[in-house]
Amino acid sequence: ASGKRSRTSRTAERELRLLLRPVSAAARRLLPAAPWLEGKRIAADVKSIVAKAKPHFVREEEWQTVLRRALDLVGRDQLKLFHALSERLGGELWEEDDRARQARLRDEAVAAMQAAATYLGLPEGQAPTIPEFKRAARETSLPMTFSGVYGAFDERWDVASRHYRGEHIPETAAQRAMRRKYLGRRDDVREAPLTGVRLFLTQDPPPRATRYEDYEAWAREFNENPRDGYKRVGENAGHICGQLGLGWDLVLAVAAGRTDPEQARKESLSAALSEAGPLVGHLLLSQMLGLSRHARHAKQATFPKPVFRFAKGNSMWLRSDIEGYAAGRRDFKHAEGVLQDQYLDGHQLGKEVLGIASIEAVRGRVRAEAWETVPRPAGKAGNHYYWSRADVERWLREKPRQLGPLPGRPKKAVP
Repeated sequence: ASGKRSRTSRTAERELRLLLRPVSAAARRLLPAAPWLEGKRIAADVKSIVAKAKPHFVREEEWQTVLRRALDLVGRDQLKLFHALSERLGGELWEEDDRARQARLRDEAVAAMQAAATYLGLPEGQAPTIPEFKRAARETSLPMTFSGVYGAFDERWDVASRHYRGEHIPETAAQRAMRRKYLGRRDDVREAPLTGVRLFLTQDPPPRATRYEDYEAWAREFNENPRDGYKRVGENAGHICGQLGLGWDLVLAVAAGRTDPEQARKESLSAALSEAGPLVGHLLLSQMLGLSRHARHAKQATFPKPVFRFAKGNSMWLRSDIEGYAAGRRDFKHAEGVLQDQYLDGHQLGKEVLGIASIEAVRGRVRAEAWETVPRPAGKAGNHYYWSRADVERWLREKPRQLGPLPGRPKKAVP
């Protein structure tokens, strides 16, 4: 087109530029080829031209860009987007699966936390603590109980609080699988795990704090504006720890050059075994055998069976069995779950012995070493403690003011 353009044409051009601005340069290069638009149905004409003009690879790139941005949103904003799309498409999509149910419960949980914060007069953005929420639940009617909110976030009030404040929270396994399905693993565009941590530690000025969340906030900002010559860095500190088989403190030590990875793994294994007690979980037994945590060794017929299972489903093996397996033993005869009646996890201890429903309260007493209010655990797997039933019964006899005899008795023993 040539000559003086009308106001309608200029408006249409601006709308087209706004439509194409968030996407790739390839899409923006299509703009000069689009004819000037006339008429009143500007938005519809613009969308029609964009849809017809853009080749498949551009539409696919836009889809990838939009999806990646949606997946990078914080949980609360993802829920807003979910509701908006559901309403736009005519209601909730198909049947509710486990992931949709979890998203719905978390949305309802945030509404309950917001109602509690409003009732308590908390400042904007401040999440209620557990005692504050329970007090609000006693004094007024909330849309969800404490147990409902607690369960919606896998019994992690710290995660619930971060979600309430609009901060990023760890993805579930199903969410990570969905991201890989649609966007791929993108291993070819990521730096090695330690590279991101080294870049984080060598900032100028240095970071004030080096906690999990400090690194993750820095990594997200880095990936939005990556430094020349560097690829994307890992944004999940927990994944980095899992890849290296180290705790976060040792990951920082290796990245800073204070120790080497092999020595750090030995220290990590030694520290974990000192806390483990007679039972070990999947991650620790993988370290003991020098195998990947993703290896399927537990599925082998000659591998020892787990003897105990936490309420959340984590299996535990006898440490002596794993040591025997590493030495070449293969004749393990005992059945799966043979020690289920001889140990208690935190949920059972809180409910049956201490009369408290909060697993975090049980863990807090253990961390504070308040042995007058909680028996000493027999061991630990990750963040989960477990107790010998015999030790708990002995503790109860010594603490008569506590609850009565422990329900149930051991029924089996290891042959």
